[in-house]
Amino acid sequence: MSEKRRLPVLREAESPDELRPPWQWVVIGAAMLLSLWVPASMLAEVVVRAAVGDGAPSREPSAPRSWVLALGIVLGVRLLAFVGAAVGAGAIVGRFGGRAGVREAAAAGALAAAVGVAMAAPSLPLAQAALALGVSVLVGAGAAALGGTLGLRRRPRPG
Repeated sequence: MSEKRRLPVLREAESPDELRPPWQWVVIGAAMLLSLWVPASMLAEVVVRAAVGDGAPSREPSAPRSWVLALGIVLGVRLLAFVGAAVGAGAIVGRFGGRAGVREAAAAGALAAAVGVAMAAPSLPLAQAALALGVSVLVGAGAAALGGTLGLRRRPRPG
């Protein structure tokens, strides 16, 4: 009696995300962050205008407290929009990034922040642009790293 013939077992092909080098996820994450940040900043601008009004806060000496409050609202809401976009983009890199992880998510946040500041830099004095770059890169990298950590927790386990 002849021995049973068996078909060779084929391994499941790796997904394209697993084949993609991790550095590509830095660029993908930065593009994702910018695409999330634009509508979030538009929404933040609506909230700021509703809370503060169309005009700039008055810097009269009689109302320093209201000026500080208005400045806090303006900066806080805009910062919240950026941080939310960075966490979201970092989570996408962490969840779907294949071999990419928290480091690539943080790099994506830093890259997107640098691009955002570079777009605004021509209208800023050099000292303000440098300060904005430093703060934005730190906040973007930190928030995206947090998102990357959250995304890694949601990644399906192999097996």
